[in-house]
Amino acid sequence: MKPIYSFLVLAFLTNLASGLLANQTLSEGWSQLLEEHAGLAAQNRQVAAMEAQLSVSKSLRLPDVKLTGQWNALDQEVGVWFDSSALMPGGSPIYMPVQDQQYVDAEVTVTLPLYTGGKLKAAALASQGQLQEQVAVQQQYIDQLFVAYIERYLTASLAHHNANIRQLAADNLQQHYLRAVRMQEEGTIAYTQRLSAQVERDKARRQLNQATVDVQLSNSAYQALFASEVPLPAANLLFVENEPLLVTELRNQGIEYAPALKQINAKQLQAQAGLKSIKAQWYPSVAAFAQFELFPDDLTDLDPQWVAGIALEWQLFGRGNRLAESHHYAALAQAADFSAIQAQRDLSVLIEKTIFEVDSARSAFNALQSSKALAAENLRLQEKAFLQGINTSLDIIDAEILTTGIALESQKALFDFYLAQAKLSALMGQHEAFLVDLQHAQKTKLIQQ
Repeated sequence: MKPIYSFLVLAFLTNLASGLLANQTLSEGWSQLLEEHAGLAAQNRQVAAMEAQLSVSKSLRLPDVKLTGQWNALDQEVGVWFDSSALMPGGSPIYMPVQDQQYVDAEVTVTLPLYTGGKLKAAALASQGQLQEQVAVQQQYIDQLFVAYIERYLTASLAHHNANIRQLAADNLQQHYLRAVRMQEEGTIAYTQRLSAQVERDKARRQLNQATVDVQLSNSAYQALFASEVPLPAANLLFVENEPLLVTELRNQGIEYAPALKQINAKQLQAQAGLKSIKAQWYPSVAAFAQFELFPDDLTDLDPQWVAGIALEWQLFGRGNRLAESHHYAALAQAADFSAIQAQRDLSVLIEKTIFEVDSARSAFNALQSSKALAAENLRLQEKAFLQGINTSLDIIDAEILTTGIALESQKALFDFYLAQAKLSALMGQHEAFLVDLQHAQKTKLIQQ
């Protein structure tokens, strides 16, 4: 084996090993991204806020304890004069103080709701619906982030691999150009053939430069997902055949998991809470209360030290139109029903489309393998024939272009295959399963090879 080809084979195997190491840290990279991503942190805070709101709604059933107090200063003492002449003829008027000029008024009031007509239940139900909606939004965000993570990872890996292919093509065309120069000097080929080899070599170098730029851009895009440093993906993912995809089973799993449907269900729950809240306005509210004075010495003889009882509040007429509000929430509930039906249909189509993308990419990759082998053999024969003077430089160039094109197309099919699988896993909510299966499959395939 020639030294240049030995070096390329060694580099290829090194890339395979580094690609495997990258796959081993794929789950760790995903865990790191979940911890560092600012957008996801914002979603987590939104969920925490809704959880706190639900706790507030549930606590409305607890008694309300209120302490009030004030220091008072009057312009003069409050008292009452009594005419005692009716009791004692010639008696003097009698003065009886009622309230000192300065006094402290402090009391504790406890109120416990006994019956609200469903207002408290409606408030808790609305908060529960808002929490469920926010959790579904958060999960949908995680799914989108997962697909973006895998796509950028695969894009970086594809760019590395394409750069390797372009490097191999550039090296081969450089070797071909040197042979063409030597043969043209020996007079065995025409100057135009040597010039054709030079033109194609220069083109391959330009393509290699562009592939190098693509590697840098894809690495930057991948790194931009993270707040801290993370190992960059290396070249080469190995193709591993997966189990046949069952459309019906996957459709059922996707519909059961779908965060979009859960958001709609949460909207429906909030509409039901609105209906309950409007209905509760037609009923009275009943509460038990107790009030205790903390400074009884400052009380007048007419004020009690404590009081307890039952309070009733019933709004017989208020601003707004309760019937119209009921129709409003009923319409929202019906809208959620129809949205759920349509979303379920759209999701079924999306799942089937993604399954088709997986199968299509798999078929494309498998179909290209025979073409890839044929192109490699054709290139070997063309190089051998050129050295024997049977064919021209253009034949080798065409064979090299064909080999490079098929290699690039094959790797693109592999990229599409794994990306479609990632999208399908996101639709099922099986992120970790995809990462673990991919890592295990890559390791097993490399050991077999």
